[in-house]
Amino acid sequence: MMAIANIIRCNIQEPVLIWKWHDEEYSKRQDEIRLGSQLVVAENQEAVFVKGGKICDTFKTGQHTLATANLPILSQIIGSVFADDSPFTASIYFVNKAVLMNTKFGLTPFNLIEPNFKVPVPVSARGSYAIQVADSKTLLVQIAGNLTELTPDTIKLFFKGLVCTAVKNGILETAKKENISPIELETKIGDVTKTVSGAVAAIFAEYGILSKHFIIEAIPIIDDDQRVKDVVEKLQKIWADDVEEKMKFRRHSEHLDIYRTERMYDTARAAAENLGGNGIAGAFVGLNAMGAVSGAVGGMLNSALNPIQPTQNENTAIKCDKCGADSPLGTKFCVKCGDPFIVCPSCKKDNPSQTKFCVFCGSPMQLVCKNCGSQYTAGSLFCGECGQKLN
Repeated sequence: MMAIANIIRCNIQEPVLIWKWHDEEYSKRQDEIRLGSQLVVAENQEAVFVKGGKICDTFKTGQHTLATANLPILSQIIGSVFADDSPFTASIYFVNKAVLMNTKFGLTPFNLIEPNFKVPVPVSARGSYAIQVADSKTLLVQIAGNLTELTPDTIKLFFKGLVCTAVKNGILETAKKENISPIELETKIGDVTKTVSGAVAAIFAEYGILSKHFIIEAIPIIDDDQRVKDVVEKLQKIWADDVEEKMKFRRHSEHLDIYRTERMYDTARAAAENLGGNGIAGAFVGLNAMGAVSGAVGGMLNSALNPIQPTQNENTAIKCDKCGADSPLGTKFCVKCGDPFIVCPSCKKDNPSQTKFCVFCGSPMQLVCKNCGSQYTAGSLFCGECGQKLN
């Protein structure tokens, strides 16, 4: 008998999910296979033998010699053992296990009611996903059937309705959950994608396919209708005003003085409108009110530009009369310039040297030791004559 096949391999180069083997030379006996033939399964492929509509044996990546020993189920179905050159009838499907990227989808526009203006807004969506065969047997049984070839385009058409329905349900669920306008859905693409990807994965898994890298790229609205354009314009104005109010509130919280000033202006303007009436009287009241506000603002700005330095506690510090620096009370010399302190015994302020009376309070600068009657300079700790400790 003529040899039907010696080498069986997938001869197609296009990215397909399933390809049914056929011998180009012996086209009339496509399903006849000779024992002893070499089955070559490439990387990321799996070969599946089908007999009488039933899956019999599968082979992973590698080169396999077809024999009764490695075709146990098929041999049982055939019911006899053949010689090496004996043909048997079976179909061989090569299943591509590689990831097929960038399958696109687009959603036919559907209406969502805008909750603020009760206007129907057409919403669409587009995106992409990748697929990979996870279970060859399930895919063959559920989808392939008697097809000689299963391409990504075929899968795309097969699942288009299911994927688009899942996307639509995800958009509806997110819009309801977040209580947002259809125009805001673009800001929730991540949430919608997360909701839909799980549902899409479950759909593909039912047919032995793994869904990967599911992405919703955009959720645009269709604004051909003038009513929709008006709604978009109004919402954009509302959002802009809302942002301005939030920024104003933030500015008020960070600068309370500015907020108080703004409130004073508002009060003055209200006083002019409510009390002044129209004409000269109204203008007079308004000017007086604004004058009071201006004074307050002027004082506030003056305080901001020329802040009052905190007064040092007279019991804890001495201000140097030469450089103006503060030093702890009891210090003999200025900590900044080294000038000796001549401290008034009454007001505790530093005076110029050789001063007999305090230039600040007029008190005498020379004191008398109670022990020996000798004079001493204010700030001295011990008498220069008798060594008595001074108060």
